[in-house]
Amino acid sequence: MPESRSEAETRERTSKNIISVISQFADDHLTIVRNISTGLAIAGVIVISRSIKMITRFGL
Repeated sequence: MPESRSEAETRERTSKNIISVISQFADDHLTIVRNISTGLAIAGVIVISRSIKMITRFGL
């Protein structure tokens, strides 16, 4: 059964509102977002360096 026009518009507005809320939160808390991404980058470097260490140790 096709959706009515108002239901489709409401669903579209809701999805845009969720995106705008997330975007606004990220803008308001930019320092936290930057720190989280920096932490993830550091964790990635640690994981890669440990993998390289294991590969060189066992000669795979």
